[in-house]
Amino acid sequence: MNPPINENLTVRDVVNFLLKYCSTGYCGDGDIKISGCNSAKSALENELTFATTKEYLMETTSKIVIIGRNLLLNGQTKTLIVVKNPKLEFVRVITQLFKAPNPPKITIGKGCSIHTSAIIGKEGFNYVQDYDGTLLHFPHFGGVTIGDNVDIGPNTEVDRGVFDDTIIESGTKIDGLVHIAHNTHIGRNCFIVAGTVIGGSCEIGDGVVLGIGAQLKQYTKVGKGAVVGMGSVVLNDVAENMTVAGIPAKVLQTNKKMGGII
Repeated sequence: MNPPINENLTVRDVVNFLLKYCSTGYCGDGDIKISGCNSAKSALENELTFATTKEYLMETTSKIVIIGRNLLLNGQTKTLIVVKNPKLEFVRVITQLFKAPNPPKITIGKGCSIHTSAIIGKEGFNYVQDYDGTLLHFPHFGGVTIGDNVDIGPNTEVDRGVFDDTIIESGTKIDGLVHIAHNTHIGRNCFIVAGTVIGGSCEIGDGVVLGIGAQLKQYTKVGKGAVVGMGSVVLNDVAENMTVAGIPAKVLQTNKKMGGII
C-alpha cells in the first residue's frame, strides 16, 4: 500500500486538486477515502488507479479510477474521475498527493554476488508529457526483489518498479554494463551478457540466454529456454526454446536441448 500524504484524502479532494490543471468531473461517491495508489492490475478496492482501456477498467479491483471521457459507460459501479488524459492526471496526483518510499524496498536473497558499482533500486526512466510539452516523471513506489545465488556485474543498473517490484529470480547471472528497466521480471537461471538493455515491464522466462548487446523493447516476453543472439533487437515476443537473432530479431532455430550456456 502507498498511502496519501493526507490520510483523510477523498475523491472530492482529488477532483478539486485536478481542477487547477484541467476540466475534471466525477461520478459516484465523492466522499470515499483513498487508502493508497497502485497500478490497475494490483490496486485494492480503495486504492486510486487509472485506466486507459475498457479492459483495464473492467478488470481492476479498484473502485476509484481515473479515466478518459471515452470510458464513461452506463451501469458502472465504480467511482470514476473523468479527465482528458488519465495517465497524465494520475501522475500529477500521485506526485503531489502521495509520497514514494525513500529509500525503496530492496530484497536480496542468500549467496548473491553484486558488484559494488552496480546500481540497484534507482527510479526508472518513465515520463508522461504535459499539455505544454513538459515531461513529468512517473514516481516509482515499487522496489527490487532478487532471489538466491544471483550474480550482478559492474556498472549494471536494476531500476525499481513503478508499483510492483522488479524481480530477478534465483540462480540468474548478469554481466556488467547491463540495464534492466522498471517492472521487468527475469526468471531463474538466466544468463545475461554485457551490454544488454531490457526495456520496462519485460517478462523473461527461466533459462533464457541474452547475448552481448541484446536489446529488448518494453513489454516484450521471452519464453523459457530461448536464446537471443549477440546485438539483436527484439521487437516482438519470443516463444519458448527459440533462438532469435538480427535487427529486428528473427527465429533461427528451435532449441531441442541445451547442453550448455554457449
